[in-house]
Amino acid sequence: MNLTHRISACVFAIALILLSASAAYANIGAAIQAEPVQLRHAVAAGHTYRLPDAYVKNPGSQAARFQIRIQKLSPGSGRDVLASWIHPGREDLVLGPRKAVYVPLTLKVPAGAQSGGYLSDVVAVAGPLGQIHGTALGAAAATKLAFDVGGPGFAIPGWVTRTLLALGVVALLAMGIKRSPIRVRLEHAQRG
Repeated sequence: MNLTHRISACVFAIALILLSASAAYANIGAAIQAEPVQLRHAVAAGHTYRLPDAYVKNPGSQAARFQIRIQKLSPGSGRDVLASWIHPGREDLVLGPRKAVYVPLTLKVPAGAQSGGYLSDVVAVAGPLGQIHGTALGAAAATKLAFDVGGPGFAIPGWVTRTLLALGVVALLAMGIKRSPIRVRLEHAQRG
């Protein structure tokens, strides 16, 4: 082998090593908000509700395809949430490197749902673009999903109960102050 062939082979080997090293640093990641997706008030069977959006991010260095799934991963008591109850606004999406998106979520409670607490997780699964069949490395992240189904009939939201309670306390205070022998007199003195 002459010197020209040896130099060409060395340059080719160095280029191959550099290309494979730079490819090794590319990665796919998945991140989802840490705060649980939950409703603060009970829901009623047979109704549809808008859940808080789920914040999904690709912290990786290359674009990735994300799928949004409902799957119980978190420990805790509560009935399992069937995946058919939760409808992501976008089940399949592509995010560029270090890009994020809010995914709207809708809860459709079946008419025959039992009352009580429900618990599951919103899972963002990331995989490489173009991967359709076969096995591929990817990443996933999950956050808790929780809500309560109230008894039959209309469920009163928690904020309504708190507001009515606060108004009742204000009314009682106003009546108590009016009947109290304590009087407050404010005077304005002029300086001069």
